[in-house]
Order: sequence, then C-alpha cells, then structure tokens
Amino acid sequence: MKRFQKGAYVIAVETRSKAVLSAGETTLASLVATYDRLFPVTSPSAVEAAFASSLVDPANVSKISIWHDDASSTIQGHLIELIENVQTLEGWIGLSIPPMEDGNNFGVSVQLQVVKMLEELREVLIKRADSAVSYYKSRAEATEKLLARSSQTTTSTESKSTSAGGKDGDENKSSENTTVERKSIVSGDIDEHLRLKGIVAIDMKYYAEWKAVLRSAADRYAAVLDQIEKNKEKITKPRGGNPGSAAMSMF
Repeated sequence: MKRFQKGAYVIAVETRSKAVLSAGETTLASLVATYDRLFPVTSPSAVEAAFASSLVDPANVSKISIWHDDASSTIQGHLIELIENVQTLEGWIGLSIPPMEDGNNFGVSVQLQVVKMLEELREVLIKRADSAVSYYKSRAEATEKLLARSSQTTTSTESKSTSAGGKDGDENKSSENTTVERKSIVSGDIDEHLRLKGIVAIDMKYYAEWKAVLRSAADRYAAVLDQIEKNKEKITKPRGGNPGSAAMSMF
C-alpha cells in the first residue's frame, strides 16, 4: 500500500493555518470592535424603549429594524469566518498527528485535546449561525399573525343570449355581474398594545441572544488560540521532532 506523502494539499493546509494563527489578534480585535459597536453599555430597558419607539409609526411594524438587519448580517459574517478558521486549524493538527506507537504519546494527547476543543467550537458556531435565519422567520410570523388582516374575494359571472326573427330583428344580449366581498379584522386598543409588545419581545430576545453569541465566540476562539500558542511545540513536534515524525513544523 502506497504511503501518504506530504503533497500540495497538506502544504496548502499548513500555509492557511499559519495565516489564521498570524491573524489571530486581528480577528479577535474585529470581534471586539463589532461587539462594542452593536452592544454599547446601556440598560436593557433603554434598549427595549429604543426598539419600541421605532414601532410608533404603524408603517414600521412590518419592516425589519435597521439594527437587527445590520447585526444579523455582521454577526453571521464573523461566525462564518470563525468556522472556516477553526476547520483549517482542525485539518492542520489532524495532519500533524504522528503514527501510533507505544509510549511517548503525551504530545499526541495534547494534539487530540486541542482538536476536541476545535470540534466543539465548530459545532457551536454552526448552530449559532442559524440564529440570523430564525430571527427573520420569527419576526415575519409574528408580524403576520399580529397585524390586522384583510381579504377580498371577487366573483364575476357573464351570460349571453341570441334571438332571431323578433319584432325588432335579431338581438344579441349579454350581461355581466361582478360581486366583491371584503372581510377585515381590525385590532382594538388592547390588541394594538399586545401586537407591539410581541414584536418588541422578539427583537429583545435576539438582541440578548446575539450579544451572548458574539461574546462567547470571541472568548472560546481566544481560548483555542491560547492553547495552540502555549502548546505549539507539542502540537508541531509531538514526539520531540524525532525522525519519522509526521508533524508539520510551522514555527
């Protein structure tokens, strides 16, 4: 059986991983900047009041809020970038694991532990990336149910008749009847209040969720980078750089 050789793919993974690690501080700084911009220090009640004030105009009830549109797009972009970075680091360390041997496996256990951290982080990030989609769905469903609804049904009938040899000669007669039926449900004062509170509650739910998601993503990504930096020798040279080791040296 032909032994796997370090080819172009492995070299590409190594190169991408080195770039990801080199850009680690920049990536984290970008996450922190986004967090500070989207979630400035303010009380939850003030945030809720701001969301509610934007719905004073009835025309805005069925529109997505500018803040949520910006936040969902920006946070999802960060999460997609982190997922790609984590997958790159997973691939790099996985390709660095040497052949199984008796003894001297402490470095390998470190590699496997870091890979486990990366796998867990990737799974969490993928789940959180769906949050943007679920927000739009929840907001649309709530708006549809809570707004006043109206419907219109139009029925059209047409009849024609022809007669010949009459007193006034041949006759062609036609008639068309159209019936329009309109139904509407108009919210009263209480329904109007509940409608607005329901929409604001959804906006607040995702505000809190996205705040936690972004903070957690930054913390966990920083922790992974820290572990890689602290254990770089064991990750790149799990058996001390002995001849025959499959590890790729990036440092």
